[in-house]
Amino acid sequence: MIMLRKSSNGEQYVALDFDDTTFYRSHRGYPEIGPPLKDVIKKAINLQKEGWKIIMWTCRSGDDLQLAINEAKKYGLKYDAINDNPWFITNSRKMYATIYVDDRAPGSIEYFLKM
Repeated sequence: MIMLRKSSNGEQYVALDFDDTTFYRSHRGYPEIGPPLKDVIKKAINLQKEGWKIIMWTCRSGDDLQLAINEAKKYGLKYDAINDNPWFITNSRKMYATIYVDDRAPGSIEYFLKM
């Protein structure tokens, strides 16, 4: 079993990718959004209730980003931050998280759902 360490401020963070991780891609192509991965959304919401911070970690920007934020809200997912580390002094471009969940990281979605 992997132990997840808390950050120096005692909080835990999930960097959660959007496309093909929180929502499937649309068959119509980017930037359209496909169906939600409801188990992922439910898990993120439950972790928020436990005090975790959920960070949207995405390459989307501008109107495409707002489309994703609005779609997530329809399913009850309200991110604590968007591509940002507002809890840290340096707020560097390198995203800090306790766990990174991305379709490009094999096994990360499955691990996230079992946490």
